[in-house]
Amino acid sequence: PVNVIANRLAEHVRINELEQVVVIRDALGAAVKERVPIYTSCGQEVSDEHQGLASLYGEGEDQEPIEFVNITTLDETVASLYLPRVDLIKIDIEGGELACLQGAESVLRRFRPMLVVEVQAFSARQAGWDVSELFQYLHGLGYEFFTIGPRGRLTGLELEALADFQNVFCQVRDALSE
Repeated sequence: PVNVIANRLAEHVRINELEQVVVIRDALGAAVKERVPIYTSCGQEVSDEHQGLASLYGEGEDQEPIEFVNITTLDETVASLYLPRVDLIKIDIEGGELACLQGAESVLRRFRPMLVVEVQAFSARQAGWDVSELFQYLHGLGYEFFTIGPRGRLTGLELEALADFQNVFCQVRDALSE
């Protein structure tokens, strides 16, 4: 949702004539909200080349937002685009992962997409949740968890084995045997 990044993405979409790509400048969360502050990071070191570390969760009350954004849900976005199917969702939103997934419950139940979610204990704590909550939420929707190894090899992942931050592949249990 950060304008400088969205502008760069829109320019690449235009240059490459990617007519099937729609740039939506909203943040994703559990509920629709307007004019929410977004910060340079959620307590992480940020350099100019890593502007993508922007987060809805700042470092403290005295941190100035870089801008204000609107939040929508993934359920609202998918419905507004009339998507006939959703196969894969990749989420890496600096502490907003759980809220995004909570705002995608209808999509998750209807389409049962595969997920690749960056799970980072530090940014989760900054946002006020624990990574176990994300695992519990998705497990309740039938998901199992895997690490992504060399050559895309999937290995089962238990919460206790989760690294401080890593991408977690999630797939609905019975989809594994299909």
